[in-house]
Amino acid sequence: MSLKRVHLKKYFLKKNEDGEYDLVPQSNDSPFSYHLFLKTEIEKAIETGQLKKYHFNFFRNILEKTSTFLGYDNWGELLPKDTNENINPYETRIINISSHSKHSGDEMVELTDDDRRVIKYLMNNIKEMYRFK
Repeated sequence: MSLKRVHLKKYFLKKNEDGEYDLVPQSNDSPFSYHLFLKTEIEKAIETGQLKKYHFNFFRNILEKTSTFLGYDNWGELLPKDTNENINPYETRIINISSHSKHSGDEMVELTDDDRRVIKYLMNNIKEMYRFK
């Protein structure tokens, strides 16, 4: 049997406002892009003031997928650069620390005001630089 002949149904998991989830059918004519879903989730969290540490993990995932698509060796190459073409080491560090942890269950999920400011800045920068829709 050839897989080309099998018509598989496609779904994606959608989180509702009430915290419940739905499996939503995905049509064949519009591919679902997970990185765009993550972008939307971060934007909603920024808008509602509900940013949490895990949003840095979402952001890193966006950077990883985008860097692979654009042919970069490292997601950090997508981060904003200063006038000397240097990436802010704090921004790289906060993304790394917030998305990789051996004891994530023991950590605070709340962000400091500085961390909120950084993720807002980075999100706006990547949307502007790479023209996400």
